Amino acid sequence: FCSLEKKIQEKFEASKIPDGSTAVISYIDNIKGLVYTATLADSEAFLYSTVENKLKSIPLSPLRNLSTEKDLERL
Repeated sequence: FCSLEKKIQEKFEASKIPDGSTAVISYIDNIKGLVYTATLADSEAFLYSTVENKLKSIPLSPLRNLSTEKDLERL
């Protein structure tokens, strides 16, 4: 973990990006019964529904951040 954290810190410092942005947009297609979701940066999207009187969270997108090698390599 320390090795990954060091790589993340080095890439962040080299990028010299002072601030960041996040965004989420979802489109619900009632005809096809599909939900389309796009995210920017480390945003996450969830759909919430009540099932058997309990609130259920359904993730619509993966978390994108620099905590994994895969996301780190995308930079």
